[in-house]
Amino acid sequence: MFYLAPTQKNVKMKNLFEQNVFSVTCQLRYSQDSEKLALDMCIFINSLPVIIFELKNHLTKQTIENAVEQYKNDRNAKELLFQFKRCIVHFAVDDSHIKFCTKLAGKKSW
Repeated sequence: MFYLAPTQKNVKMKNLFEQNVFSVTCQLRYSQDSEKLALDMCIFINSLPVIIFELKNHLTKQTIENAVEQYKNDRNAKELLFQFKRCIVHFAVDDSHIKFCTKLAGKKSW
């Protein structure tokens, strides 16, 4: 899936490690059922999603709690991207706080 950091003298692994592709996508559309459903940001390694973000800020009068509620109420844990072990972590972020969840389970998420 991805190549880990090599030891100092392992040239073969160093070359493989350098082939890892790190990418970030904003407003990622994730649903097969609705083209309107999107999450704020996703980080990929070699095209595999690893970290998801719901981003809020005080300018839009939204806080981290709005992001948490969005994960609990608006993000269907049965969607492929949100299934357990599909992504490593789901972050809720605002201007001054961060929370995370490793397993989305609707209202039971914590």
